[in-house]
Amino acid sequence: MPWFTKLAAQLAYPESMHANPATHSDMIAMANAERRSAPRYAIADLDLEFRLKGRWRRSGAIVLDFNRFGLAMQTDTPQRLNQYLFLQLRHRELSVSGVVGVVHNCVQQADGYRCGIQFRPDLKFQSQAERVKKYLRELEARLAFTDAPPTETG
Repeated sequence: MPWFTKLAAQLAYPESMHANPATHSDMIAMANAERRSAPRYAIADLDLEFRLKGRWRRSGAIVLDFNRFGLAMQTDTPQRLNQYLFLQLRHRELSVSGVVGVVHNCVQQADGYRCGIQFRPDLKFQSQAERVKKYLRELEARLAFTDAPPTETG
């Protein structure tokens, strides 16, 4: 059953939600997890800096999980949906900058904002697209063969 059908069923039957209440962020996590074509991996040592398209100021974020298609990050400030970001990622000796991503969702939580970022290396303003794709594949492969289990949340 597609994720949107399950979500619609939950929203259509509010009495079922009283028995098992779900927050807005829980529903987004459920929808995202079921829609993904590849698992996300928890990662503690991936450094991330980003800047908004058209701006020079960089911001830092904590990476919550990652796969070659996107990542979840925690920031102190909310990010606008569909906003383009330029990401710089470093994991040990692997490093890449200028990765184009778009904000897919952003939910306020107790300790900041949890934002889902989808990588978009095929956009025309992505420089060195093949190098970026190779880096993302290499990093995902490295994580898949470590002790980092796939995450359950979106």
